[in-house]
Amino acid sequence: MMRRRYILFFALLAFAVTRPAVARLWETEQQLQARYGPPIKKIENSPDGGKFYTYRFKEYNILVSIIGGKSENEFYVRQDRKPLTTTQITFFLLQISEASGDRWWWDRRLPMKVLGQNWKAVSVDFNRVPTTDSPGVEVCTLSYARRVNLISTEKLPQGIPTPPPS
Repeated sequence: MMRRRYILFFALLAFAVTRPAVARLWETEQQLQARYGPPIKKIENSPDGGKFYTYRFKEYNILVSIIGGKSENEFYVRQDRKPLTTTQITFFLLQISEASGDRWWWDRRLPMKVLGQNWKAVSVDFNRVPTTDSPGVEVCTLSYARRVNLISTEKLPQGIPTPPPS
């Protein structure tokens, strides 16, 4: 019995140590750097009005837009440019959901998933966009989605909960 406990303890410890850590929306540059190390590419004045950093983490490239000192947009792609698996996408979305305390919801009339009834964030699965050259998943805050015209409340189907005003 005691041997089983040791085996279970070390298995859980190994899982905790090797579990991939991914960025979460709303992290600061310092938190991102602590998580990944220095970015492999930096654009200080990006078209979205912030900073655009690319990080390499395990088999992923994570492209992050930092606005007002915090991460507002993250795009996860595999380095080999293959589409992310459903498990990988679910993992990234779960990390952000856990950090925010809200759940993702989806309506087939929307081209995206939405975090929380108050639209804290939106997620677009570019694996399903046949014209993209970088299949992956993008997650951004509501304010970022509005800034880059990703969503428009005037174009939402009837019956979809509308996001709070800016």
